[in-house]
Amino acid sequence: MILKRDFEKKYLTNLFYILSPTHLISALSAYFSMQQNEEDKIVILIHWANEEELVLEELNLVIENMVKGVDYVKKIVTISFQEKNRMLYGKKIKSSILRLKTYIGYDNFDMIYYPHDMEGGMFRFICASYPNSERICFGDALGGVFERSYNTRLISQGVIKKIYHYFALKLKEIIAKLSIKTIDLSILLKEITPHKAALIIPVDQSGYFLKNLPLLVCPKEKVQLVINTMNDNLVQINQYIKLLLSEEKIGNRYLLITDNFAEVNIMEFEKEVEMYCSIINDCCPENSVIYLKSHPGEYLPRNQRIKEILSSKYKIIELDIKYKRYPIELWKELLLNVNIICMSSPILTLKYLYNIDVINPMDNKFIEKWFPVYWWNSIKDGISLQLEPLKRLNSWNGQGVLYSGSRE
Repeated sequence: MILKRDFEKKYLTNLFYILSPTHLISALSAYFSMQQNEEDKIVILIHWANEEELVLEELNLVIENMVKGVDYVKKIVTISFQEKNRMLYGKKIKSSILRLKTYIGYDNFDMIYYPHDMEGGMFRFICASYPNSERICFGDALGGVFERSYNTRLISQGVIKKIYHYFALKLKEIIAKLSIKTIDLSILLKEITPHKAALIIPVDQSGYFLKNLPLLVCPKEKVQLVINTMNDNLVQINQYIKLLLSEEKIGNRYLLITDNFAEVNIMEFEKEVEMYCSIINDCCPENSVIYLKSHPGEYLPRNQRIKEILSSKYKIIELDIKYKRYPIELWKELLLNVNIICMSSPILTLKYLYNIDVINPMDNKFIEKWFPVYWWNSIKDGISLQLEPLKRLNSWNGQGVLYSGSRE
């Protein structure tokens, strides 16, 4: 299936700034929902703070597989945390901008599509380098939007607060030492707002992000076309899913989508393992088949520990680690043939895409049992951004904001 458009507009160059493969679904959906021309060019820039070069190579391969058949994509570029720092090294911001433009291979972009600006400074570097580009926000997790200041306030507690202020001070020190007079470097620190938003599932965390901002809701048929095109491209995953399902035809089948709370220092590793084992015991009958889908950012032996503890009661199957960076939204055949347990964004995205009701064990009691107290507000806010929109999804007409939060 090849993505096509039927609009006529001037030739545009577009930069997709993405932090994960899921963002590519949103970026392409936003792009094909707007008036574009077949002469357009898309450059995809992949970056995430502190990712190793090897991880970026894996992400590059995943993105290449996902965009097969999309002729408008002309180039995929990966920039590591270390490479970004090398580009910024020195006293002249003009030199840094020139290094970035040379690395990407484009002097100008008409449009920059991006998810959010809580990502370590790369987005601000891009905006400083391409100040005349129109900024289109496609959101996180298929359409969630938030201000950096609001989201930081939720997590800036205890140790997190100390870490945040430490790095903020360090960044200010670095900027002061550069002694640059050619451009206003406040762009590297201040909140950067988009010119418009193009969202699949419009969820406004604070209730203020989308206020007075032009909003385009991506038509569902455009989103489904993007999803179907990507599904058609992922032949190996589809073959792998068929094999999995053919081997386990009898009995209850569950898919547990895990997070990486220990890796991001939200909770201790063994505590997290204990939590998932408790979820399985509570939600799944004995002798069920339990597929474990790792979080893309996982590097601790979570699945192995779960298997060690529960293998006498369940058949635990860890999904092949080489596919862990592919968005769960693209595992359609598996999703339609299992019961899904999840505590994050697929609660909402899978209902929207496939009308799947996910088993979600997370409520206030659960949060207060398993998570450190200084994370309660952030975790509760995060799950509310799935559950509140979910309540409204069936009655939503696909126009306007699905859910808007409010500042406390």
